[in-house]
Amino acid sequence: MVALLPVAHAATKSLTCKTREECCQLCGADSYRCARGPCSASFITKGFFSISLPTEDVGFWDVVFSFYGMVPYLVPIAIALEFLLHKRSWARLFSFFFIPIVAVINAGIFVPSLGNCSECPRPCGTCLASKGMPSGHATNSIGLCLWLLLESILGFGRGWPTARKILFNAGTILLFAPVPYSRVYLGDHTSLQVTIGSANGLVFGVIYFVILRFVIAKRIDGALSRWRVHNDFTTQHKLSASPTSGDALLELAATPTHYLAKEFFSFSLPTDGLSAADVVAVAFSMVPYLVLFSLLLNFVIRRKTWTRLLALLFIPIMSAINAVLFVPSWGSCAECSRPCGSCIGVRGMPSGHSTNSIGFCLWVFLESLLGVGRLRAWSWRRVLLVNILSAALFVPVPFSRVYLGDHTPLQVGIGAADGAVLGVLYFALLRFVLAPRLDAMSARVAAWTCGGVHLANDFAPQRRLSILSAALIEEQQSEPHKADDSASRSTSEATGDDVDDAIISPQL
Repeated sequence: MVALLPVAHAATKSLTCKTREECCQLCGADSYRCARGPCSASFITKGFFSISLPTEDVGFWDVVFSFYGMVPYLVPIAIALEFLLHKRSWARLFSFFFIPIVAVINAGIFVPSLGNCSECPRPCGTCLASKGMPSGHATNSIGLCLWLLLESILGFGRGWPTARKILFNAGTILLFAPVPYSRVYLGDHTSLQVTIGSANGLVFGVIYFVILRFVIAKRIDGALSRWRVHNDFTTQHKLSASPTSGDALLELAATPTHYLAKEFFSFSLPTDGLSAADVVAVAFSMVPYLVLFSLLLNFVIRRKTWTRLLALLFIPIMSAINAVLFVPSWGSCAECSRPCGSCIGVRGMPSGHSTNSIGFCLWVFLESLLGVGRLRAWSWRRVLLVNILSAALFVPVPFSRVYLGDHTPLQVGIGAADGAVLGVLYFALLRFVLAPRLDAMSARVAAWTCGGVHLANDFAPQRRLSILSAALIEEQQSEPHKADDSASRSTSEATGDDVDDAIISPQL
């Protein structure tokens, strides 16, 4: 009986609650989860960031400690972007690898080795189903914090000015030290679990520092001849002495020919004498991709609605049409080649950036005037603001493609024309074909056996919006009220006549 107690305890604690009443029944009226209420079951918070995001009575500290719960995941993403976009150096590379290495060791060794101990289950009501001993967030954050402190004092920051060391260490402590407490505050770990996780992080931080300084650092210069990575980790050799692996390779590594700029965002980033206009043009060239990413986050994190989903699908659908139909149909025409010197190798007729940006801008304009904006009774100020922001965001995109030398004016002109046509077609298909079927589609999606998604129909809240205009619907809705008013007036008149007869009859 005693041996089975931890297993039963773990099974009980893995249950989640959807309302405050369920939390109180599951964990007890005096429990922490009963006071906190249920947590979000969204994949982005539960599956990716591994936090139990509060959903009821969310206060300031809930937001603060939810952010700290995401720090161990946001930091590697920031370091990776810094490594790819700014400068490739060993310090950034080692900083990036710390959390993945420690997370693998924690999940592959420590968590299985503890088994089903009595302190292994997470607190009652948490949205996370895995075992919580030890806390991976605490291990990663405290370990990386200690390693950065050691490096700033004894490693690559030994020659830094005192003010820089103080600022760096203060920022590091402020960023990582509250993470363990955030895990207890959100109800995802017990105090013992984060304490053991923090202790593991201290050990890992010291071991990581020793291995890098006394083992890896001696072999960095040899790796420079094969990798385009700047050696800012050891001070005895600022750069490799070889002319083919030193400044020449560093200069080559600073060019935008790597995957992120060339293949993902598809633009040619200037390198010599970068001006403010260059930065603005590069930013507008990334707009179609950044908008797609922001729409995806908005759909996943916030309320899942058809309007957000249809906006999210616009750019992928237009990109597929452009790549499958438009580009092959032009073939190898004289105007299909990109301008000389562009870093993009594919053909440039028509411009996909122009198609996506102008098409999306026109679709937003039509929806604000004739679609969602009209059906949801947007004020004229809101309609004006949405269209001004949309035009300011998307209209400069075609010009940026010509400015960066990735397209000719003819290519962006044809791409913009294609986008205008596709934007109108997208609006017409959604309003006259898809809108009447959204309610049925929402029911089918919600009934999926693999875990349905509840999509709110804010795109066409009335069933016949694709056939009738909003004014006609309002008129139809007002007719029964008019009939009721006329009936009530006739009834009152009849009642009044009866009263008059009743008053007159006694006198007679």
